[in-house]
Order: sequence, then C-alpha cells, then structure tokens
Amino acid sequence: MASTQYQGTGTTTGGAGSRYWRKRSAYLGVVPFFIFTGIFLIYPTYSVITGAFRNEAGEFDTAKIDELLASPIVRKAFYNSLEISFKTAVLGAILGIICMGFSFRKTWWPFLQDYCCHFISVGAVWWRYAHLRIFGNFWF
Repeated sequence: MASTQYQGTGTTTGGAGSRYWRKRSAYLGVVPFFIFTGIFLIYPTYSVITGAFRNEAGEFDTAKIDELLASPIVRKAFYNSLEISFKTAVLGAILGIICMGFSFRKTWWPFLQDYCCHFISVGAVWWRYAHLRIFGNFWF
C-alpha cells in the first residue's frame, strides 16, 4: 500500500469522505441534466396532470376524466394497450426461458447457442417487431 496521500483526497479526521467530494462545485456536472429533466420531463408532466383535473374556471374537477373514461373508444384503447403489454410480457418471458436454456446447455443443438445469446441481448421487443413485419398480426 502506498503511504502517500494527495491534498484533497482520502479520509479526513473531521467527517466522512474526502474534502473533494464535500465541495459543492463537484456536483456542477449534473446541473445541466437536472435543468433538462425539469424543462422537458417534470414541467410537462405537471402541466398535463394539473390541467386534466381543472375546469375552465381553474377549479379542481374530475369531469374531464369522467367524460374520457365514459368513451367506449378510450376504454377500448386502454384495453388494447393492456392486452398488448400482457401478451408481449408473457411471450418475452417464455422465449427468454427457452433461450436461457439454450445458452447454458451446450448439449442441446449447439448451433442455436449463439443465436439464442444474440436474441437474449437484443430482447423480445425487436423480435415482436420482426414478427409483425414478417407474419403480420398472426397469433395475436
């Protein structure tokens, strides 16, 4: 072990960690990330959520949400979204288990091991896209 300690690094006697990490200027690198996140993620989300629960007078009201959920088109869209999500998750889990078996067992068709390892790394989402492009809506 080296006994040399450079200034601003290492442990201190008065607190936890080094003086370098306790400086506020060390965190300036994440400020652009927080600004970007605030402008393009947090503010629009806040605006949509608060706007959905306010009426024209600016008061809290659930009439817009009730009207939206009463629409059969919107309910069908929610149902379709949940159905696609569930089927994709189940199919991905099944194919993942199969590919996991091929990737660990070299006695089963060794030529499939590389393909299954690649498939695992790419994921079931791209497989679903390729399946839709090749076969259409068959099986779903």
